[in-house]
Amino acid sequence: MIRQRLPQQLCGAALKSSRVCFFVSSLFLALSIEFIKLVLTHKSFLFCSILAVISTFIIIILSPIDSDERKLSLAEQKLFKKVSILLSLFFLGIYFILLMLKIWNCAASVGVGIVIPALLQIPCLFRRNKKPTS
Repeated sequence: MIRQRLPQQLCGAALKSSRVCFFVSSLFLALSIEFIKLVLTHKSFLFCSILAVISTFIIIILSPIDSDERKLSLAEQKLFKKVSILLSLFFLGIYFILLMLKIWNCAASVGVGIVIPALLQIPCLFRRNKKPTS
């Protein structure tokens, strides 16, 4: 039962098919690994830092994302908003500490780890603005 729910929980309501979810997740993971290698190869930590800061603001502004299958209560929305803000700022702080300590491999990985959830929230922004047709 858990295995049947897991793909939909990971991909959200946007990707109904577990095959599509698997393909998109695999592609996204491969692109993330390539981006980490690109940052480490070209030492483009300024670009990665800008993306991490922008991504943190995207997460803070857009979180939590509500699902059509299960709407969040007001208490859950407030709690998840606080948790997303705290975790986003925590990991952004960790990213900059790793940069200051010149632990490049970890910094690039944490930076990409901040960018990924923000990228995953962008399609939900378009779904929010979509007006129902009737």
